[in-house]
Amino acid sequence: GSLLLEDVPREAESKTEEPDLEADLKPDFEAVSGVDSPWLGLDTSVAAGFAMGAGSFGTYEFLKRSLPQLAASALGPAAPAELSFQILLLACIIQAMVSAFFASPFETCRAKVMAGGAGAPTTLVDALRAQVASAPPAYPAAAASA
Repeated sequence: GSLLLEDVPREAESKTEEPDLEADLKPDFEAVSGVDSPWLGLDTSVAAGFAMGAGSFGTYEFLKRSLPQLAASALGPAAPAELSFQILLLACIIQAMVSAFFASPFETCRAKVMAGGAGAPTTLVDALRAQVASAPPAYPAAAASA
């Protein structure tokens, strides 16, 4: 009346193969280094995020402390309390502009890496080199006379 393990068919045991770990992992290694990688552009995303965060946090903290002092010296001692919303709003707007300025080169490189295609850079360093090589001269008149 009772079922024993010996009575269970052993089809699975007879058909098992040893896993080929090297063959299983090889596509993952190729994907990390290739264009089809889910990690493509990670270095550019990290750099852009770092630049944006550093520019944003530092600027906001500086402005949050210095704008009330500037308002007090220009408009009187009651100005920081009366204009607290406007001061914080101005600090937020300026910090967003500064962080966008610092992140812009990295975001440009990130877009180029993520777009892919023939000859597209696949790393932050390659993208930065390509960006610098393709950038117009800062002073066109000076470059023309050289």
